[in-house]
Amino acid sequence: MRTFFLWLFFYGYFFTSFLSAGVLEIGDRDSYWVQPYCEYTAVEHMSDTPKELFNSNSIWVKDKKNLKLNDHNRAFWMRLKVKNQDDIEKSLFLISKRNYVYSIEYYLLNKNKVLISQVSSKERLNRKNRENSDYNGLHITFPLILKSGEEMEILFKVQSFNSGAISFNIITREHMTKFYQDYSFFKGIYFGIML
Repeated sequence: MRTFFLWLFFYGYFFTSFLSAGVLEIGDRDSYWVQPYCEYTAVEHMSDTPKELFNSNSIWVKDKKNLKLNDHNRAFWMRLKVKNQDDIEKSLFLISKRNYVYSIEYYLLNKNKVLISQVSSKERLNRKNRENSDYNGLHITFPLILKSGEEMEILFKVQSFNSGAISFNIITREHMTKFYQDYSFFKGIYFGIML
């Protein structure tokens, strides 16, 4: 009987190790797709903060389609863990298109679950704030600064009309500048042709 429970324990541990999303290790690349490293859980109340989230018994899943969302608010939490593997500080951005997203709240927490910074997309969508920001395109951008060897947890509280997952990329400042230069160039060509 004891060996049965021992095998059950090892099987359960081995099986559940594949269910967790893992940590995205940031190195020398300019761009990282974060989707394989994300986990999701439903939002119980729209006023919830990360503190209430960690005090609840939320079940995290790797696929957003497995969530049982509240039909009233259609909101979910998205969690991502990142770690800087380089010897230098990294100045990065999380970027995503605004397709079918009503609101996003961004929370950056350290390894001990202490809140470092918080930004709401409603603040960033405000015209006055958008005109004064570094990047005011049609994409949602959030800052991410990682010191050497630092591990952070990123939480998003997302209210979305889309049933699919929201795709984020983590990119460097240089990559973002080139991205917006190309984006503006092709947007100009498009409107030039339309005129």
